[in-house]
Amino acid sequence: MLSEPNRNENKKNPVGEIEKYQMTLDNSMIKNKVYPSKKLKINSDFKTIVLRNKRNWDSLFKGYKKMRAITYMSSPDFILNQFDDLGFEYVEVLIGEGLASDLKSNLENKNNSIERIMELITNNSLKIYGTKARVHTKMYLLSKEGETRVIIGSPNLSYNAQGTRQREYAVYWDLSDNMPNDQKLLSLFEDDFLQFMKEPDIIEFMDDLIKLCQSNTDSDIIEMYQLWSRNKIDNQSIAIRAIFDQIKGQAFNQTLEENDDLIRINIPEVVKTGQKKFLSNTLGAKISGKRASINVSKYLDHRTMQGTVPMQLNEQTGEIKFGIAGEMVRVPQIVQKKSIFEGLEDIERYINTVDRAVCAHPESVKMTMMETVLFSMAAPFINLLHREKMKVTGRVNRRGPSHLLIYGPGHNGKTALGRYLNYLLTGKMIEPISGKQWGKKQWENLFSQSQIADSSFPIIVDDIKDTCFRGKRATLEGPIKSHWEENWNSKLNFPVFILNTNHEDLEEWAKTRVRRLEFNVKFKGGSSDVKLLNDLMSKENNIFAAFSKEYVSQLTKGFDYQEDELYLARKVMINLYESVSRELPNYFPIKPPEKIYDMDAISCFDKRRYGLFRERKVKGAIRLEFSS
Repeated sequence: MLSEPNRNENKKNPVGEIEKYQMTLDNSMIKNKVYPSKKLKINSDFKTIVLRNKRNWDSLFKGYKKMRAITYMSSPDFILNQFDDLGFEYVEVLIGEGLASDLKSNLENKNNSIERIMELITNNSLKIYGTKARVHTKMYLLSKEGETRVIIGSPNLSYNAQGTRQREYAVYWDLSDNMPNDQKLLSLFEDDFLQFMKEPDIIEFMDDLIKLCQSNTDSDIIEMYQLWSRNKIDNQSIAIRAIFDQIKGQAFNQTLEENDDLIRINIPEVVKTGQKKFLSNTLGAKISGKRASINVSKYLDHRTMQGTVPMQLNEQTGEIKFGIAGEMVRVPQIVQKKSIFEGLEDIERYINTVDRAVCAHPESVKMTMMETVLFSMAAPFINLLHREKMKVTGRVNRRGPSHLLIYGPGHNGKTALGRYLNYLLTGKMIEPISGKQWGKKQWENLFSQSQIADSSFPIIVDDIKDTCFRGKRATLEGPIKSHWEENWNSKLNFPVFILNTNHEDLEEWAKTRVRRLEFNVKFKGGSSDVKLLNDLMSKENNIFAAFSKEYVSQLTKGFDYQEDELYLARKVMINLYESVSRELPNYFPIKPPEKIYDMDAISCFDKRRYGLFRERKVKGAIRLEFSS
């Protein structure tokens, strides 16, 4: 009979197992093997710190070469500060709750920071990860030769952590590479760090941008960043532009012998139902699955896209085609000298109608009218000019070409001028768009459609409201600010706008984006003026054809960037006058009219003449009281 083992006895076997006995419910004994845990001696030599200012932060982080961090928020400047001021050579950071995307907006207009961060990411010196998980942890692993500092606490990797009156608290361990217990503790921290890096939706910041730049090596880095960071430039809008490229290419490249009047295109999968409706409602597209067919004449009708005239420019040959009233219009490439002479003469005849109008200073008005003609003739080439400008100033000034605002009282020929400008460019009668009743939605639609149409033809809008440029909710503030500065890139063609109004006030934001010319004149509207305008727009004028050929030639030769946006247009027009030995008019604007005449003084004189204000002497000074 076996003796009952001692229930309190524990036996060790050679491999370190501990044998323990346990009684079951039927009073029998079973033997269990228990393996002792390897107890870790925690390094309790931690320190604490209250962060009150930047000096406290720097003392905590300075002297280390590598950082791995988890934070709720951060900023581009603060991340760069870790390299430039604190000497880190490698930084890896996880930002929680989708806030990595905020770095995009924080980098806006910070071209140097954009280039620096892209350089660090490309060189594998910086990795920024984002996740939509609500990560509120603040954890930093700082390494240098022989030591790692682990920081746990409240500070984010941002300027908020530096203080002002905000206080932060942190606990930190300095763990030696040569101490086994320190390394065991570090291993626990690193395991915890890796747990956060296993979030299923984690993405690497700028990874797709780096790939975009690598596939577009000839493109400007800042331009690529703006294209990438812009919310409005999404897959759908890119797809719609691709569709219009197909439509435009087929419509303008059809020969006269082709009887097929349909354009057939493929619709990308990313295009949603609403965008397909736009194709069917606007262009009359017949859609079947992923295919669509569009009538050529529908696309070539300038009225289809709210007045955006379809245009194709061959940048090598200078050949220009327009789509007007359902037909393709070709600008002549060869113009005889006699035709140039007569075309210049007709423009002068139109401008000289000022002599029969009520006008305080005829020469300044004539100069302003010729300036407007120059503006409209240069407008179809504005994207070529802007691309050249961006090569020189893109890193400093990304503001686009100015739009034109023609201001003047009623009955001063602004509407007739709009018709004449359209006629000079196309040889066809095109009415300016009427903006008299337009609100925000109509303007947004016009800008949106003009940006996907890939046409550089200037859009002329007549009689716009005073709310377009006035007040805190000015209708055109958003569309005009974003037109060139946010939505344009060097692969796109956008138009400039020529607007006219009876309202003279401009807010500060508009003064740097919209050029205002004053038409201080009132036409009597006599039958002789009407007859002259009818005659001028009934005969061929090939000045734009001659102008465009010379303008493209000058662009091809190259030119120095000038602050005067019409510098090249002035040069080209003077060359045309010289080519036919025609004397340059006295009112020709060899530089901007506002730099030749004091337009404010002329305007004030005009207002006085029309009784728009009265003068009163008040305490030895003259006070002007304007009528409402």
